[in-house]
Amino acid sequence: MFSRAPCFRAFTTSTSLHSPRSRTSTEPSASISPGSTAHSSLSSFLDHARRTGLSPHSSVYKGTLFEYRAVDALACLGFDLTRVGRANDRGIDLRGWWRLPSAGGGGGDGGAFTGDTTQADVPVVAQCKADVVAAQPRAVRELEGAMAGAPPGWKGDGVLGLLVARGRATAAVRDAVARSRRPLGFIAAQIVGRIVHFMWNKAAAEGCGLIGYGVALKRSADASDGGEVVLTRDSRVVSVKKRRKRMVK
Repeated sequence: MFSRAPCFRAFTTSTSLHSPRSRTSTEPSASISPGSTAHSSLSSFLDHARRTGLSPHSSVYKGTLFEYRAVDALACLGFDLTRVGRANDRGIDLRGWWRLPSAGGGGGDGGAFTGDTTQADVPVVAQCKADVVAAQPRAVRELEGAMAGAPPGWKGDGVLGLLVARGRATAAVRDAVARSRRPLGFIAAQIVGRIVHFMWNKAAAEGCGLIGYGVALKRSADASDGGEVVLTRDSRVVSVKKRRKRMVK
């Protein structure tokens, strides 16, 4: 339960809006194949793990669980992602779109934007670090390498690369993200599936149409949960609607 006047802390702010510039020479495919034929969601993975006796202590279990929980948690911010991690996945664990509310999404009465309409979807590729409590700058370099080797249509100035880890970004990681010429973002996702930190760099703001958008930290009444990141536009909270995935089964 949240307080009537929850605490919001903005990480990224701007007052102007613009559409993303040209993204890639090849448009991303509208359909994304899951990384496994045995499971394609958190519930189906847990069923698969029980059937096959996959140990909850194994690195495969922990990594896959974290990836699916990240997919579900990021959906609350408007991300429509599919787990694509598999052998020879070029270092990309999640792929999909960030469906941002457009300028016509509401908020004219001073309240929260409803997110009823969307601007052009932002292509997203992500790496997940389930075993990393405090990410190091080398993880940013690994993400940049994965973006360079991404499939056709999933590389270029308009594709956002996300590093998703369990712990908040260190000062060195924040600096590495900020200095990168690629559109990058960092997300801290707790193991329970709550997003507690989200930042992106100037290249992402300018190349992916994120100017005018930001994030804030919403705390519960007693602040016992540490808060959770919500999306904002022009410093007002955006109410994002989850959308059905476009997926090849």
